[in-house]
Amino acid sequence: MTNAGRSRSLGAEADLRYEKGGLSLRSAAGWNRATFIEYDDGMGNYAGKRLPYAPSGTLFLSAAYRLQIDSGSLRSVEGALEGNGVGTIWWNESNTLSQPPYMTLGARLSLSFNRLTVYVRGENLTDLSYRTFYFKSMGNEFFALGKPRRAVIGISFNIQSI
Repeated sequence: MTNAGRSRSLGAEADLRYEKGGLSLRSAAGWNRATFIEYDDGMGNYAGKRLPYAPSGTLFLSAAYRLQIDSGSLRSVEGALEGNGVGTIWWNESNTLSQPPYMTLGARLSLSFNRLTVYVRGENLTDLSYRTFYFKSMGNEFFALGKPRRAVIGISFNIQSI
């Protein structure tokens, strides 16, 4: 990273939520246009090019349903599907390397008891291959890859003061 003269970043975000009964729908979207206004490093003039590492947009979608049970020790069961999207990311000042837009899919299921919740969560369920970071060192280029498909099983406790 270098001091790159002048740049301009314009963006907007929107978040919508709908809840009725046990149904919860959420969406959030962001748009970004970050460009160099003036930047000449002596090897190239990058005016008008996109800033590296700034995604052109983001998107989050979620649909969840919670079924209240309140029978015995089981209080509720909840399931959800989620999508996380990222727009084009340019990795260098000349905009010759980029990560195309992508979206990952996740799901979760949880059982809530009096003070305990047991859950299983799947992330990147389609096992999408994508890049999360780029850097160049001593003439070599390196990319960090996004996490592959994975499952998480967990337990959370709710400790209430008496």
